[in-house]
Amino acid sequence: MTENAYLVGLRLEGRKVVVVGGGTVAQRRLPLLIAAGADVHVIAREATPAVEAFQPITLALR
Repeated sequence: MTENAYLVGLRLEGRKVVVVGGGTVAQRRLPLLIAAGADVHVIAREATPAVEAFQPITLALR
């Protein structure tokens, strides 16, 4: 198993998924969550321009 792999058999379509942080790790994770149909909410102090551009997500900068 590689360090970057996380294989989980979750059905995320229509489910609320919260991502904490808006950096490069979130940037890598968001496309798969969006493709899985998750209702993605990102909570972060700041976000990269790429994270801010992802649609459809809810971004809460706090």
